[in-house]
Amino acid sequence: MMKKYLLLILFFSTKIFFNAQCTTSVTSGTGALNYTYAFITGQSFKAACTAKLNNITFPAISNTSDDLRGSGYSVGVRIKDSGNTVLANGFWQNGSLQTELWYPGATVVADFQCSDLTLQSGSTYIWEVYAIPGSQSNIELILFTTRTGNPYPDGNYIKDGIAQTSDIIGWTVNLTSTVVPLAASQSQINPSSSASNDGSATVSISGGISGAPTTYVWKKNGTVISGANTNSISNLSIGNYTCEITRGCTLVKSFTLTANSLAIAEAEISKNKIYPNPASEFIYINASEKEIAFVYAPDGRLVKSIELQKGVNRVSISDLSDGNYLVKMRSGSTKLIKN
Repeated sequence: MMKKYLLLILFFSTKIFFNAQCTTSVTSGTGALNYTYAFITGQSFKAACTAKLNNITFPAISNTSDDLRGSGYSVGVRIKDSGNTVLANGFWQNGSLQTELWYPGATVVADFQCSDLTLQSGSTYIWEVYAIPGSQSNIELILFTTRTGNPYPDGNYIKDGIAQTSDIIGWTVNLTSTVVPLAASQSQINPSSSASNDGSATVSISGGISGAPTTYVWKKNGTVISGANTNSISNLSIGNYTCEITRGCTLVKSFTLTANSLAIAEAEISKNKIYPNPASEFIYINASEKEIAFVYAPDGRLVKSIELQKGVNRVSISDLSDGNYLVKMRSGSTKLIKN
């Protein structure tokens, strides 16, 4: 295993937000350096104004550095409050970051735009970089170099959760007033019947991290649908579907596809002529030809005439009072219950 260390200048740069003026930078200076050896490496800092967290940047390092210790580790990044509660997880702009990608000369950016997290002026926060559990056996990583003497007065280097009397060299916390979280609208077409697979679903996304790859994972009843990796899916039968969308952060949209109500009516009234029965708002009537259906009250009064077309007809009965009625057609008579 080889070592890699960072020789960097520390900046803390921000922008104006909510009419609060942010300090442009806080610089650590240079001097004698020590390497960090930790499973989790962090740095506490104080927000200079109230604003949205945009990203944390680790600029290009000295080209005389060696590789990182801990080959093959998948590296994560997160932000915590002073009480050590995780507030948000970041997204590496160059993709799923492994230790080999953190090499001399590389600028690494952890993006937090999708978290839509507001940092409060004067409050203390902690960023942490860590080896994702399970990516390799547990060994300490060398990710950064530190400067003793606390050149940054509003924070400390934190090794595995314990604050040290030194600072990490070379990081910049950037704030912004323009964060656009990932969002998506959705639409669907139900299958024409319970036995059909002619339904479809579509998502349309906006926001997220600009430049990040966009992926779609569709599932039916919790099982991944093979080959369904675009924003639209077709040939669907009835069931519960989800689309997991990732563009830096992840958003899940849910769909429930049921058989088209007219198709259900066709199946039911092929047996019953009128469906549903009892009914409160509307009924479906199956007519073998164009004709007029007559609705009679229990006392024999004609209360409604319905002009029917051949096939399935949707008929409102909201104008009828609750009770029993008789619907007369050429094919026969059917009792209708309005409730």
